[in-house]
Amino acid sequence: MGRRKKREVDMAPLTVMMVAEKPMLAESIAKILADGKVEKRKGWNNVCSVSEYCGQFQGQSAIFKVTSTCGHIMSLDFPPKMNNWEKVDPVMLFSSSTAKKEANPKMRMNELSMSLEILCKNY
Repeated sequence: MGRRKKREVDMAPLTVMMVAEKPMLAESIAKILADGKVEKRKGWNNVCSVSEYCGQFQGQSAIFKVTSTCGHIMSLDFPPKMNNWEKVDPVMLFSSSTAKKEANPKMRMNELSMSLEILCKNY
């Protein structure tokens, strides 16, 4: 990286990402920490909003982005062959395998948990 590029990177403000458990909690945290001076917009999944404000983090200028999860991210389920309650003895479920799956694919919360970088760069 050239000298000029390094200086540009050094001077770029930090981005601090905070993720709360609930949308109202995220909004409250942002308002309290920013003394009410918050810019709010829809988040990347059009469900969970992102509240932004400027401040200081460890002595450096920073842009703070506060968002939340919305609902459950993942769920745990039995394989399809074990999901027929009329054909499966419930005792067999104790030794059955399970599979993780995204709880609500339309909300795209799994993407949030896998890559917070999306929010920091694009929103």
